[in-house]
Amino acid sequence: MNDVDKLLYEKANTYRLHADNLRWTLLGGYGAFFAAVIFQLKDNPVQQDFQTAALFFVLFCVSILYLFILAVQSWYYNLFSAYVEDCEEK
Repeated sequence: MNDVDKLLYEKANTYRLHADNLRWTLLGGYGAFFAAVIFQLKDNPVQQDFQTAALFFVLFCVSILYLFILAVQSWYYNLFSAYVEDCEEK
């Protein structure tokens, strides 16, 4: 393995480990966000009005956006992981 390949392997492995930490941090943040929303809804009675409907819609949009961010991050993690495995095979 030449110096360039070694450097690429080390950087890809470093980015993969960083992506792994980021994945768990984002997942923990999503869990905390979900728990906070459930806790907030449990304490406040749900009223059928426009403000409550708008709040639910905003929470739904934030949740979908968060899951989209997790999906993109997971794609990058898999990309770095595949590259590291390819480097290890060489």
